[in-house]
Amino acid sequence: MMTPNNIPNRSLLKNLAQTYFRDSSVTGSTKYMSSYWMEHTEYSTVEFDDDGNPISLVGGHFGGCKWNGLRSRVLDQLCVLTHLAILPQKLELIRLRSKAAKVCKSMDLDSTIDVFRQICSLEVLKRHLPEEMKEKRMNVMIIGDGFGILGALFKAEFPNSTIIMVDIGRTLTFQAYHLQLAYPKGVHEMAGAVDSLGAADFVYCPAEDLEILDGEKFDIATSVGSMHEMTEPVIARYFDFMRRNFNTNNLFYCANRVHKVLPAGEISAIYNYPWDDEDEHFLDEGCGWSKFFFFGGRAPNAPKILGVRLPIIHPYDGPVAHRLTNLALTAKVDT
Repeated sequence: MMTPNNIPNRSLLKNLAQTYFRDSSVTGSTKYMSSYWMEHTEYSTVEFDDDGNPISLVGGHFGGCKWNGLRSRVLDQLCVLTHLAILPQKLELIRLRSKAAKVCKSMDLDSTIDVFRQICSLEVLKRHLPEEMKEKRMNVMIIGDGFGILGALFKAEFPNSTIIMVDIGRTLTFQAYHLQLAYPKGVHEMAGAVDSLGAADFVYCPAEDLEILDGEKFDIATSVGSMHEMTEPVIARYFDFMRRNFNTNNLFYCANRVHKVLPAGEISAIYNYPWDDEDEHFLDEGCGWSKFFFFGGRAPNAPKILGVRLPIIHPYDGPVAHRLTNLALTAKVDT
């Protein structure tokens, strides 16, 4: 994708791109990366002009927000319709899907099945959001958001909010690009560059700089398919940060694999995260929209009818659970 001229904070994008794609001396960007991301970040690339400005960005193994042809588009739409047939809250999901299609177009992305999963996550948050929270300016921390879809959708639904994007630097670069496309009139700043979070629409924080945000107060945080790609110490760091900096009336939406083994053998399991007995779970169950997707051919683990594996239905590699939780602030996590 080529960078257009309507990026409101080009220096922000330039600094991120140069730091995480040109400066080989940077070590902080890898400090909090698991073997999964050490293996996959090489697939993301940025091209620069002679003045060091990013002119082309190519995303790697994250996001899943572009169709690669008519077949993938048709299968994705069929998969979405299948999910809509079996999920509750159909009317709200359809409304949000219509809004998401417009947001995706402005981001130069497609409304894929991965986008639909983020729509479902937003619907869950909306349904459980206290009225008093809706009436204030919310500070929302999105942990690991691929191309930035969930952050963009939350801002579209709740314009009076500040979205704080926290991710490894390479992925954050793509978020800074796509979100500025979607919100060219918004205020986009790096963490630490504004006196208060309320002065910006989007704040971008590299994972290694998370503590820059200490002392700010957050209402909501999300991790959708991101913590199951982290090591236990990194997950504990996020929980410790949230317990220090959440408002008492808070929501943490966590949708991650029940059990996942990373390339170097690290194990990530959602029920082993540093939850506390005083945490209050409003939702705690298997995630209904993260069970399967449609793709060509037959998957080895596809369901069977009369002993024959069904075509195009591909289950994900493992079950996903999701929790919507009011985190206790008194618990302390040792990192």
